[in-house]
Amino acid sequence: MKATGQTSLIGRTFRVAIQKNGGKAPLNCYDPSQITDEFYRVEKVLDNDAIRRCLDSGVAVPGVELGERGDGLRIK
Repeated sequence: MKATGQTSLIGRTFRVAIQKNGGKAPLNCYDPSQITDEFYRVEKVLDNDAIRRCLDSGVAVPGVELGERGDGLRIK
């Protein structure tokens, strides 16, 4: 469907559509050594929520970028 540019098909029995997946966008940490201590919890685990809040507010966090949500197939 994506190759032909179609996002939905309607048949007699059902409808098939490609849509964006919901939820939070994936957080891709490609170089954790560049992330400062403020984004780690006490046990030295990344605080993804704090990183995500900074990225959402426009603050750049070295070594991190927001990824794209994938697509899902819905059949009704």
